[in-house]
Amino acid sequence: MKKYCVIVLCLLCSIAAMAQGTDTLVFHTVEVDPTIVHGTLNVRPTGEVQVGWRVSVTATPDENYHLESVTVHKTTEPNVTVELVEEHFVMPDFDVMVTAVFESDLPLIEGEITAPAAICAGGSLELTAPVVQLADSQGWEMAPNDSFQHPTAYTDQPLDASYNGWKLRYWASNRTGTVYSNVVGITVNEVKEVTIAGDAMGCTMQECEYSVRKEVGLNYSWEVSDASATVTVNSNTVKVCWSTAGTQKVSVLAENPTTGCSANAELSVKVQSYVNPSDLNAIVAKKHNGKEYILIYPNPKDHYRYQWYKDGQKIAGANGQYYYQEGGLDAGVYKLYLSFNADANGNLFGGAFTADYIVSVVSKLDIYPNPAQEGDNLVVVNELGNEVEVAIYSMEGRLVHRQTVSGTQAVLSIDLMKGIYMVRLSDGNSNKVQKIIIK
Repeated sequence: MKKYCVIVLCLLCSIAAMAQGTDTLVFHTVEVDPTIVHGTLNVRPTGEVQVGWRVSVTATPDENYHLESVTVHKTTEPNVTVELVEEHFVMPDFDVMVTAVFESDLPLIEGEITAPAAICAGGSLELTAPVVQLADSQGWEMAPNDSFQHPTAYTDQPLDASYNGWKLRYWASNRTGTVYSNVVGITVNEVKEVTIAGDAMGCTMQECEYSVRKEVGLNYSWEVSDASATVTVNSNTVKVCWSTAGTQKVSVLAENPTTGCSANAELSVKVQSYVNPSDLNAIVAKKHNGKEYILIYPNPKDHYRYQWYKDGQKIAGANGQYYYQEGGLDAGVYKLYLSFNADANGNLFGGAFTADYIVSVVSKLDIYPNPAQEGDNLVVVNELGNEVEVAIYSMEGRLVHRQTVSGTQAVLSIDLMKGIYMVRLSDGNSNKVQKIIIK
């Protein structure tokens, strides 16, 4: 920054007058421009100053500003100027105004920016802006090369693989000018487009194969919309044994474990059934040997083939119109697949499933101690641990307490007086009514 230093005042006015051979002294006014901003201007002397005197000027900018110019001009005619030499001017034979212009310093970008981490095509860069001082505006910009002749502003937009190798920098600007950070490169990774090959038509209980082009270094993850289908995955190939007719989806995710980048593809498959599900009958259950239940498919058509399922899995050897389990049926969801077709291995295809038949577990509900002493805690025993509503009635039929509990052993928050009560326990599937005695 340039400063104009104070200069000692010059010759006495009387000596100047004697040099001119006259006793007349001429004075004019020196003023300092009151509109000066971002700095101060010290002029000595000011006010009425004799013509021919030396007037000193000192300009001091504010912090982060510098002196751009100092001008001395005729007060009434700004285009008439007075020469300023070595921080002083000689007072002319007219009134003058002294003014200065202070400009802000260029912005400052502290340190260098670091290269951003590589992203996957379609992702956005995670950037940390540098510390900037004295800027009115700032931001990121990128360009295809180091020249930055036609830069593009970067504001978190997704980038595709065409931006790989582009350059990035940070800029900061104010009225004085613009400064730039160092330049770093952009790395955008991608996985080549994935296309699923395979038949878009299929039948229920028929195994179909789907695949993608094998790429070195990629991992493949398959997904099938048919939740009941049997799926066998072998790297870039999947075999699907369809279970449900209708439009199904096969999708694959190809991922590069090194870069974390991925691409996916989806194939729509029309799965047909030779047996119309609306023509199927519902499974019924009948007592067997007077105590154990047997599941039956009623009124079958000729040449039906059968395969029983429990909880979505085939029941080995259960290939008839009936299904019986010695000792009683286990709890679960049962259904039957019917078809007229089977492959060489006996697997059915082109058929349909019946509606689900649900076998529920009957839970044990109890309350103890019984009899209980007055003040004892009553505990509800529930083998399933699900919610149980407890209703306690007096022998006159008046409800004295109602509470919903859960857990295999739940303590009731009640203090019953001595007497006999009726308790109803209900878990939504079963009910139990019993008498308890409080002594």
